[in-house]
Amino acid sequence: MTKTRQKDQRWSREELKIYVLLLCSEADFVQTPTELRFISTRVDGESFDRIYNEYLNDSENERIRKIRNALEHHEFSKDEREELKTEIHEMFLANDYISESERKLEEMLMEILG
Repeated sequence: MTKTRQKDQRWSREELKIYVLLLCSEADFVQTPTELRFISTRVDGESFDRIYNEYLNDSENERIRKIRNALEHHEFSKDEREELKTEIHEMFLANDYISESERKLEEMLMEILG
């Protein structure tokens, strides 16, 4: 098991949620203050800062891999997955519209979440 995978597995569910929402906030290649505020007001500030710094240093492929690995590790229940899907959708609506790139990422995340 690689060091990166071990780090992914140490994420709490809250940290995973932060990471997923950060990915969503950047789906249209523009991360707005409204989107960052949407995330930061729903989570612990210290966790947000730590995960945000990690997120900034990861490539797009690393981000998707980390999300998949963490979801496998936590074994979310159907209700927990549905709750995360709802938060993802709300994240995309934070700017009052969903761009084509956001819609595509939402579809991919919904597939990953099952």
